[in-house]
Amino acid sequence: MNISSQGQRAEAPRMGGAAMPIMEPLTPREREVLHCLSQRMMDREIAASLQVSINTVKHHLRNIYSKFGVGSRRRAVEFYRTTAA
Repeated sequence: MNISSQGQRAEAPRMGGAAMPIMEPLTPREREVLHCLSQRMMDREIAASLQVSINTVKHHLRNIYSKFGVGSRRRAVEFYRTTAA
């Protein structure tokens, strides 16, 4: 994890004028949620599949979006597929 001396994330390097996200490793549960996203599951379905609350799913989604520097389910899956390949 890249943290500045003041406890905040360091700015990502810029490529082509846009900031590149700093890739923090996903937790095992975040990887499970991401897999469910790739299967086009809705929050309710993910929660049932992983036996957690919908709020827990939303928490994991926010973490994934933050770590990947994206703002949508589709972008999260696209980002993961391009970086994992």
